[in-house]
Amino acid sequence: GAEVMTLAGFCLFLFSFGLSSFGLVGADEPRYAQVAREMLARHDWITPILNGQPWLEKPPLYYWGAMLSYSLLGVSDWAARIPSALLASFMMAGIWLFMRRFRPGSQLDAALIAASCAATIGFARAASTDMPLAATFTLGMLGWLAWRQEGRKLWLAAFYLFIAMGTLAKGPVAPLLAGAIIVVFALARREPGVVSRTLWWPGVVLYLAAALPWYVAG
Repeated sequence: GAEVMTLAGFCLFLFSFGLSSFGLVGADEPRYAQVAREMLARHDWITPILNGQPWLEKPPLYYWGAMLSYSLLGVSDWAARIPSALLASFMMAGIWLFMRRFRPGSQLDAALIAASCAATIGFARAASTDMPLAATFTLGMLGWLAWRQEGRKLWLAAFYLFIAMGTLAKGPVAPLLAGAIIVVFALARREPGVVSRTLWWPGVVLYLAAALPWYVAG
């Protein structure tokens, strides 16, 4: 009750307050916002388009979010930033839920510390692919940690699904980084078996089913 309201209030303030007070900045924000606008105008949910030409520098997860935002709120600078703000909020909710389950009593502190980091606030307020990657990757790694704690395959499935979303956010950096972290963790904790147990074929199938269709279609 009170904790949820507190966290929601902080997320709303840190990630959304004044979101329309300044225009799109830098090279990336205008470019990503324009790609989503052109895709929506063409009713094309597959091929990113910039200035009428295919622009395949980044996968589509951010564009899909911005297209939905434009459809509901109209095309504007602040609507282009809404997907990042929402994903940052989902990331904080995931941290809160994880800590409440596995480290009860510290969940609000953990979520507020994560929410108040300068990089979190900055990327949560930007029309870019950085927060989509950070949020999906964080939720995926929390799923992996939950699986390691409890051994439930549902958590491992969540890991594979969110890492697939990370792949749709910014490419192969998500599975490569996840793999590197898990290997280093296994070495540091002297748990080599955790790497082989992580390689779960239904999870790999789930990952491919979620991430591969766009890459094939694109």
